Parts: sequence; structure tokens; C-alpha cells
Amino acid sequence: MVQLAEDEEGLQEFAFLRGISSAMTAAAFTERAASAFFLWPKELLEEHLNHKALASTVQHDLFEGNPEGWRAYVTHIQKKVKWFGEDCPR
Repeated sequence: MVQLAEDEEGLQEFAFLRGISSAMTAAAFTERAASAFFLWPKELLEEHLNHKALASTVQHDLFEGNPEGWRAYVTHIQKKVKWFGEDCPR
């Protein structure tokens, strides 16, 4: 996935993709991303957002065993969503 993000011009604007494990294939990334964000539509409609649940699924499914990638992703997302990842271990 990292190589694809570097090679494909349309993906280069998504700097956080460089934080994905270099061993993760595009197919695995697709599966894991779908799993990571599966609960988001339902959770975002709740009156009180469960910040930890929203972030922890992404951390677990996309960045398990990759703390550097997780930190880079959190830093990227927090530019627009200040609370993202605050309740998750770094």
C-alpha cells in the first residue's frame, strides 16, 4: 500500500498512507479500512460521540503493531479533528 501511495499521483495527497505498514497490501488495506470504519456511520449519529471507540477501531485495524504509523495518522487527523486519538495509547 505504501508503494502504491508513492507511485500513484492521486494518492500522494494522502500523506497518512505512508504511515501504513509497508508489508500491507492494497487488498489487506481495503479489508482493514472497511473494518476500521464500519461503526462510524452509526456512531456519528449518536448524541454523544464515543471518541475512544471511533479511534480505537482505526488503531487496531490499520495500525496494530505500527505505533509510528499510528502517531503519524493521529497527528494528521488532529489537524481537523482535535479529539481524535486522545484516549488511545500511543
